[in-house]
Amino acid sequence: MLRISGLSLRAIARHLGRHHSVICREIARNREDGAYHAEKEL
Repeated sequence: MLRISGLSLRAIARHLGRHHSVICREIARNREDGAYHAEKEL
């Protein structure tokens, strides 16, 4: 939701109290068909 609202990855990281690389890796790890999915099926 934060990304959709136009916030940068660094701004999202600041908001969550995490390093920006953690946010970048999380989005890359859970991306399918160009869209982020917070929950992945096992």
